[in-house]
Amino acid sequence: MTKKTRRRFSDEFKADAVSLVIDQGYSVSEAARRLGVERSVLDRWCRKHRQQVSGTPERQEDDRDAEIKKLREEVRKLKIEKDILKNCLGMVPACRHRNPAAAYAQQWRQRRSRLLFGGMTPLKNVARAAFWT
Repeated sequence: MTKKTRRRFSDEFKADAVSLVIDQGYSVSEAARRLGVERSVLDRWCRKHRQQVSGTPERQEDDRDAEIKKLREEVRKLKIEKDILKNCLGMVPACRHRNPAAAYAQQWRQRRSRLLFGGMTPLKNVARAAFWT
C-alpha cells in the first residue's frame, strides 16, 4: 500500500489563487477546479487572507475552537458515564434503590434468610416470629 504525499504550494501560488477569487470574481469552487486543488483548501486560503487584511487576529478563533473541542470531549465522556450508570441499574441490586442504606439492609436480609434456612423459601402462611421460637 503506497502512502500519498502531501502536496505543498508556494506562497506565490496561494496569493494568485486567492486573487482569482477576490479580485477577479471567480467562485471558490470554480477557481479550485481550474487550479486543481480542493475547494476547502482554497476556501481556507481566502479566509486567512481576509483575516490578514482586516487585521483580526486568528488566535481568537483558535481559542474558541480549542474550547469547543474541549467541551465536546467532556460531553462525550459524560454521556459514556451516564450510559454506564443506566446499565448499572439492571445489574447491581444496590443500584436499584435510591437509598443505599435500604439497599444494604435488603441485601443483608436476603443473605440472612439464605444462611438460616439453607436457601429454601420460608413456609407460606406462617408468621415470621414462628421461625425464631
